[in-house]
Amino acid sequence: MGKFHQLRQNANSLFMKLLFSFMAIIVLLISFNFLSYTFFRNNVTNEILRYNNLNLDKTVSDYEKHLSLIRKVAFSIYFSSEVDVLRINSPRIQYEVAGQIRQNIRNMLGNDNLYLNNIILYFRETGFIIEKEGTTLAESMFSKFYRSPAYSYDFWKEEFNQPYSYKAYPASSFTDVSWENWTSKGYMIPYVIKDNANAKLMIIAMLDANSMFTAFHQSINRNFLVLNEQGETLFSSVDPNQKITLDQLTGGKGHLKVGTDYYFYSKGPSGNTYINIVPNAGISSQIIKLNVILVSLLVLAIVISIGASILFSIRMNNPLKKIVQTIQELNQSPTAPNNNGSIKEFALIGDRLTNLLQTNRIIHEDLRQKNSQLQYYAYTNKLKMIRTGGLDWKEPIVSEKPFVLIVFDITFRQRYFENMETDSDFAAYFLKEYISTALSHKYQETTVFQMEKNQIVALVFPQAEEPAITDSLREMKQIFDRDQHYCFLTIAVSPVYPDSSRFTQAYEQATSKLKQRSLGEDTQIIADERKQSATFQAFTLMEEQEFHANLHAGNGPAVVQQTLRMLCTLNKKQASAQDFADFSKHVLNKVLCTLAALQLEGRLAKDNEAPQTLLADCHTLAQYESFWTGFLGEATGWIKQKKEARDPITSFVFDYLDTHYGDDLSLELLADKLNITGAYLSTYFKDKTGMNFSDYLNGMRVNIAKDMLQNSNLKIQDVAVQVGYQNVNSFIRMFKRYAGLPPGEFRKTAQQDG
Repeated sequence: MGKFHQLRQNANSLFMKLLFSFMAIIVLLISFNFLSYTFFRNNVTNEILRYNNLNLDKTVSDYEKHLSLIRKVAFSIYFSSEVDVLRINSPRIQYEVAGQIRQNIRNMLGNDNLYLNNIILYFRETGFIIEKEGTTLAESMFSKFYRSPAYSYDFWKEEFNQPYSYKAYPASSFTDVSWENWTSKGYMIPYVIKDNANAKLMIIAMLDANSMFTAFHQSINRNFLVLNEQGETLFSSVDPNQKITLDQLTGGKGHLKVGTDYYFYSKGPSGNTYINIVPNAGISSQIIKLNVILVSLLVLAIVISIGASILFSIRMNNPLKKIVQTIQELNQSPTAPNNNGSIKEFALIGDRLTNLLQTNRIIHEDLRQKNSQLQYYAYTNKLKMIRTGGLDWKEPIVSEKPFVLIVFDITFRQRYFENMETDSDFAAYFLKEYISTALSHKYQETTVFQMEKNQIVALVFPQAEEPAITDSLREMKQIFDRDQHYCFLTIAVSPVYPDSSRFTQAYEQATSKLKQRSLGEDTQIIADERKQSATFQAFTLMEEQEFHANLHAGNGPAVVQQTLRMLCTLNKKQASAQDFADFSKHVLNKVLCTLAALQLEGRLAKDNEAPQTLLADCHTLAQYESFWTGFLGEATGWIKQKKEARDPITSFVFDYLDTHYGDDLSLELLADKLNITGAYLSTYFKDKTGMNFSDYLNGMRVNIAKDMLQNSNLKIQDVAVQVGYQNVNSFIRMFKRYAGLPPGEFRKTAQQDG
C-alpha cells in the first residue's frame, strides 16, 4: 500500500506531469505532420492542375471582357455624330469636326485601363486618317508613323473588302520612321471594327499587347499563348520554337501534356483559344525536394522535441523543489494541499502566496493609476504654462532626464464616420492606450497623454541599452497601416533634449514637422527635417486672369486642365500635403464666390456631401484630380447653363468672337451690332464675365495661336495674321504677356514635350 501511494505521488509530481505533457504534444505534432505529409503527396498534383485551370479561367474572362469593351468604345466612336458628319460628307473633310474627333480619341486614351496605344479612323474614299496626334493620309500613316512589316499600307487598304465587322490581328511591333532615328511604338494587337455592309470607314484600335498580358495573365508562369480561330498566334510570350496547334487541343477547355510541359487551354466566346504552359519538370522537382525536406524536418523535430522535453522538465522541476522546501521551512504546519488533479508543488505555492500576491497587486495597481494621472496633469500643465507665458515652477513628479517628444496626429477618413458605430473620440482613446502599451514594453520610463482631440503626445526618456525610437515607431506603423482605410497617423519626432525646460521647444518643433507630411494614405514618420522644394503658391496674375475668365465663361475643360496642371506642378516639386490642401482651399473659395455671385450656391445644398467635406478626404494626387475633375465640371456646367439661358448679350459676343477672331475687331464694332453704346457693352461684359473685353479677346487669340503653333508648320507671322494681329511685333508682345514666353520659344518647348 505504501509503494502504491509513493508511485501515485511521483506520478503527480511536477517533473512527471511536465514530461508526460511534452510527450503528448510531441505525439500530437508527429501525427499531424505525418497526416499532412500523406495528404500532400496524394493531392498536390491535382491541386496544382486545379489552380492553373482557375488562373486560366480568370485570364480568359479578363481578355474577353476587355475585347468586348474595346468593341463598344470603337462603335461609340463609329456611330458618333461627329464621325457621321465626315462619313456622310466624304470625300470632303471638315477639319473642325476632325479636331473634335481627335479630342474625343485623346479623352478615351487617357483611360489607362483600356490599354490602348491609339485609335485610328481610316476613311476609305479619301484615304484620310484621324488619330490621337492629328490627321494625315493613310499611306503616310502606315509607312511612316505606324510601320510594321506585317501590316503594310496595301494590307490596310485591302481590309475594306474583307467580309467581317470586327477582327483581332496577330500582335506585331510598330515603329515610327518619320524622323532619322526610328522610334518603337510598341508591341500591339490591331483590332479592326467596320461596317461590313457599307465599308466607308474602318476603325483600328491599337491594343498594347504587353500591358494587357501583365494585367490579365493570372499565373506565376509567364509562358502564354493566344490563338485565333484560324490557328494564328495573336500573342505569344513563349519561345518561338515552341509550337502548338488547334488540332492538338480537343474540346473547348482542358489540359494536355506534351513532352515535359503541361498545356492548359480554354476557348473564349470570341473564338480565341488561350493557352498557359507550365513545365512538368519544375513541378516534379519541387515535389521531390519538398518531400525530402518534410521527412528531414519531421525526424529532426522528433529528436529535438524529446531531448528538449526532458531538459526543460528537469530545469523547471529543480528550482520549484527548492522553493517548496523553503516555504515548508517557514511554516512547519502547512495545510494539506488540494490534490484534485492539480500539481502538488503548485498547489502548495498557491496556498501560501495567493493572499500576498493579491494584496500586492491591489496596492501596485492603485499606485500605478495615481502616478499615471499625476504625470499626465504635471506634463500637460507644464506644457501649457510654458506656452502661455506663466510662471515656471518645478514639480518632483516631472522627470529632469533627457527626453524625446513624439506627436501622433490622427486623421480620420470619411469612411470611418460612414461605417463605424463609435465616434472618433472612442477610437482616439484606444489608439492612445495602444501607443502607451507599445512604448512601455520597449522603454522603462514613458508617459503618453492626449493633448488635443486628435493629437496624442508621448514623452520617452530613453536609456543607452534601449532600442532606437524610430525602430519602435516603424513596428507600430505596421499596426497602424492595417486600418489606413479608416484612419492614418502622422508621427513627428523631436530630437533628444536634455531636461524638462525644453518641453515647449520640443512640442513646437514636433508640431511644425506635422506640416511636412507628403501626400499618401499611410502612416508617416517624420524624424528629420525634410527639405522641400515647393511651398504653397496661388496662381500668378496671368494664371489668375485665365482661371477667372474660363470659370465665368463656364469653360469646364479649360478650368479643369489648369487646376490639374497646377496639382501636377506641386507634385513634381514634392510639395507637402498641407500645400495641396491650401491650394485646393484657395481654388474652392474662388469657385464658391463665383457661384454665390451668380446665385448658384443653392445647387450645392442638393448634394449629399459638401465640397469642403469631400476635399478634406483627399489624401493622394489621384483623389485630388478626381475631385476637381468632377466638381469643376459640374460647377462650370451650372455657370454656362445660366449664362446661356439668361445672358443673350455676352452669348452674342462669345459667338461672334468664335467665328471672327481673325478680323479687325473692336468693342465699338460689336456694340454697333447690338445697337448699344461701347461704354455700356464694356461695363456689361466686365460685370458678367469678370474681365475686360480686350483681355478676353487677346486671351482667346493667344490660345488659338498656341494650337496653331503646336499642330501646324505655319510661320509665326502667318499665325499672327490668322488670329487677327497685322503687326507681328504686337502679336509677339501680346503672346508673351498671356503665355509667359515668346511664340518661337513656345513652339520649341511644345515640340520637345511632344
